[in-house]
Amino acid sequence: MTVRLSGLSGDRCVIEHYRIDAEHSNAHTVWTELGSPRDPSPEQLETIRRRMGLEEFEPRREIEVSAGQTDLRLSLPLQSVSLLILSSEATS
Repeated sequence: MTVRLSGLSGDRCVIEHYRIDAEHSNAHTVWTELGSPRDPSPEQLETIRRRMGLEEFEPRREIEVSAGQTDLRLSLPLQSVSLLILSSEATS
């Protein structure tokens, strides 16, 4: 899909992209892969905890802005959600 961002200032900005899906930010997937233990061991709990919280989907990057807007192309699989954080911290 394409996300069009408008009303931007400057000629560059920084985008951060986080994802929740089967492979990112999903402790349930890890728990299932561990065999769905009723009473996880301390090691299993640590493995599960490492997948809790938002995980970066792609490295933070600069994008170009033209005439106050930019288009972002994303592949968003079924049963997923992305969080995009846009900031003007770009360095020229």
